[in-house]
Formats: sequence, C-alpha cells, structure tokens
Amino acid sequence: MFKRKFFFKLGLEIIAIIIGISASFWISEISVKRDKEIQRERVLISILIESEDIKKYCDERIKIWNQDIEIYNLLLNNELNINKLKKVAISKNRVEYNLIYYRDFDPPMNRYTSTINTGDLKFIT
Repeated sequence: MFKRKFFFKLGLEIIAIIIGISASFWISEISVKRDKEIQRERVLISILIESEDIKKYCDERIKIWNQDIEIYNLLLNNELNINKLKKVAISKNRVEYNLIYYRDFDPPMNRYTSTINTGDLKFIT
C-alpha cells in the first residue's frame, strides 16, 4: 500500500514536471516568434524609409541633371543667349561646376548596408 502511494505520488510529480517544462518551452517559442516578427517589421520599415529616401534623391538628381543638360545646350548653341543662361544657371559657380566636375550618383544606402552588416536581413525571409 505504501509503495503504491509512493509510486502514484512520484508519477504525478514527474507528470507535473514534464507539463511544466513543456509549457515553458512552448511559451519561450511563442516569445521568440514574436520577437522575430517585431524585428522583421523593424527591418522592413527601415528598408521602406530608405527606399523613399532613394526615390527623393533620384528625383532631385534628375531635376539637377535636366538643368545641367539645359545649361550644356545653351553653352553649345552657336548663339550664346546670356539671359537664358542666367535664368537656368542660378550662379556662376553652377556653370563652372558643370564644365569642370563630374556629377556622381551616390544614393543613400546607410540603412540597407547597416541591415546587411548586422545580419538583420535574415528576418525578412
């Protein structure tokens, strides 16, 4: 009788321990999934913001390049129209810059580069 009670009590304790450990793992798994989803959302928002920044940058560059083309066309025209050139070129420096320097294309990529370097890109998949 005593052994039976002892084994019954021992069995209940083992079952309680197994249920407790299983519940702990289950809750931990839910927490990890939630954290991954939060991190994924942060990464996607960061990439979205950077893509909007790149779009703004490209729009500005296109506007400036079109103005540069207009300056070039005025300078290459057989009859130089100084008044038109003054309207298009905001300053003397603008004309000098167009004649001397190369306009590079360097869109903002800081967030994306940071996402790659930190390994957060894995949260997107």
